[in-house]
Parts: sequence; structure tokens; C-alpha cells
Amino acid sequence: MKRLLLTFLFLFTNALTSIIIIINNCRLLLLINNHHHHFLINHLSKMSKSLLTELVMMQTRALVGLYTYTTLPFYAAVQKPWKRRAASRSFDVQRTLDAHGRLVYSRPCTLSSEELKKGGVPFLNAHSLNQMIPLLDRSKEKVGIRRVLEEQVQLDGVTGLPIKVDGRTLKKVRLAPAFQWFTVAQILDRVDALARGLQAMGVTRGVKVILFADNSLEWFCTALALQRLNACTVTLLSILSKF
Repeated sequence: MKRLLLTFLFLFTNALTSIIIIINNCRLLLLINNHHHHFLINHLSKMSKSLLTELVMMQTRALVGLYTYTTLPFYAAVQKPWKRRAASRSFDVQRTLDAHGRLVYSRPCTLSSEELKKGGVPFLNAHSLNQMIPLLDRSKEKVGIRRVLEEQVQLDGVTGLPIKVDGRTLKKVRLAPAFQWFTVAQILDRVDALARGLQAMGVTRGVKVILFADNSLEWFCTALALQRLNACTVTLLSILSKF
């Protein structure tokens, strides 16, 4: 009932503002077409265009201001922006110091009734990526890609030469209509193989490794492999222009 009343008041205010605008426009037309017609014609030549523009804008600003300040309370009452602002500032984030004096940010997690029946969520007890990986369901298909079937170089309609953008040839790509899905086991096996190979090359904890490649399954798996080794991933966009 309250929301219905606020909606009615909002529509009433809009209608009232529209009526005021129509009345003002009608008054202006009558002023031009009635006894002030000749008076205006004689004096229009003496008035600058800027002054006429300013007079019109004053009326417009007044009407817009009337509409804004009469409808603002109804918007505020319905949308409650102060609550949204308070919620956006506070996400129940808690700051605590661990045993090493480091600042740790965390949020409380409310479990559903189904999760409580199952004994909670195992992921909440994991403190690192390596602790979380064994908890994953290896049979589920979670990563999908669309293979590139064809690439066509785009030619300039005038010169007939390949179009280049920032030094790169513009190509039209045709993708496969369906996704190719990979299970969690397939991805983790590939990540583990990459991690062992990177480790054999000397990549260890804290080592910075630059990834210069397009967005792809290979990029994704390599980034995960570097995380398994606690290495630092440095991304470099392959679409950058020439150095």
C-alpha cells in the first residue's frame, strides 16, 4: 500500500509538471499571437540573440528545477539510496593480524541449510590454492573454448592491401559453432605438467615470469601453473603496438 501511494504521488507530480510546461507554452503562444504581437515585432530587432536565448533557458532551468526537486523525495523514499550507499561501503569485511603481523582481510560466510547438512563447505577451510585443488570435483566440465576455424586477412577496398591497425594485420576470424569442454581433471593434469616443466627450468617461489600471448587455454593453464609454484605472473598484452 505504501509503495502504491508513493507511485501515485510520483505520477501526480509528473502530470502536474507537464501541465505547468504546457500552460507556459500556451501563454507564450498567446503572447505572440495577441495584442503584444506588434510590440514584440518592433522590439525583436533591438534584442540580441544571446538575450533571447538566456530568457528561454531561464524558463527551461526553472521548469527542470521544479521537476527535479518535486520528484526527488519520491525517488528517495522508494529507492532508499542511503541504504545502498551504506551497503556499498561496508561488505562486512573484517581486518585481523595473523601470527606474522600481516593484515588479513576476510568476510563472514553464511551457509545454507543444505550446506550445513553436508557438514559445511570444505573450500572455506582452505588457505591456499594448493589446498583447494584436491577438493575440486575432477569429473566436472568447467572450461570451454571455441576453436578458430578460419582467419581471413581484411583488404583495403581502395588499395587492395591488407589493413593494418597499430602494425598488426586485421583479420576476420570464424569460430567453431560449439564449445569444446574440458574437465577439471584434464585442466589440472595439464597445469601440473606445465608446473613441473617450469620448475625444471628454474622457476621457483617469487620468480617473475612474463606471459606474452593471446587470451587462450594455454595462457590460462600457464598462469595456473605459475600460481602452483608461487611464482609472480607478469602479463604483457599481445595486442600492444610495436615497441
